Amino acid sequence: MAAVLQDTAAQHDCGPVVFFAIQDPLFNTNTVDLDYQLRYHTDLPTGLLKPRDEAAGEAPLRQLNDPNLGQPNLVITGRAGEASANFSRHVGYRETIQAVRADGFLPAAGVQLPDGRVMTVWWKNRGPCGAARP
Repeated sequence: MAAVLQDTAAQHDCGPVVFFAIQDPLFNTNTVDLDYQLRYHTDLPTGLLKPRDEAAGEAPLRQLNDPNLGQPNLVITGRAGEASANFSRHVGYRETIQAVRADGFLPAAGVQLPDGRVMTVWWKNRGPCGAARP
């Protein structure tokens, strides 16, 4: 997943800024961040879409555009796995897809996990790009 994120952003001459819409014990911000650091020797700016009651009432669409949260150019979506609910509450698949589409994100890649689920990587052309890229 780290390589997919880096490659997708690099295709647009941008640095990756990633939000996760789903995570579980094996696929989460920590595991992907660690993989990214080991591969690229730098941090991956990462955030997590949260349910409204954990995000001061902000809907997912507002979270995607809140400058205090990082304004991602990549969002990872997917169906919840068996252990997802025990690990981290999530916004919900339908609401997340509606938010990323409404905000202008387009599907860019898919990554199949060992349990068969497919995580979709969505791209929006914004963030640290060109000369502003780290």
